[in-house]
Amino acid sequence: MREEGRDAGSIEYEFEPVDGEPFPAEMRFGPTELGDDGELGRVGVIRDVSERRRRERELERRNERLDEFAS
Repeated sequence: MREEGRDAGSIEYEFEPVDGEPFPAEMRFGPTELGDDGELGRVGVIRDVSERRRRERELERRNERLDEFAS
């Protein structure tokens, strides 16, 4: 993935917090400047995608029903 001319990335995985239940998550990350000398580091965000996954499953279920109806 390219973002503003820089390399960036995104992965989905099962996130397992130390003090809670695992959940589907998306991690997005990319480079960031750490100081005035141009040194680069990485910055990232972890996002719970449980609701998105639920909606995707529901959409797939509805599409299957439509396919059955159309057959």
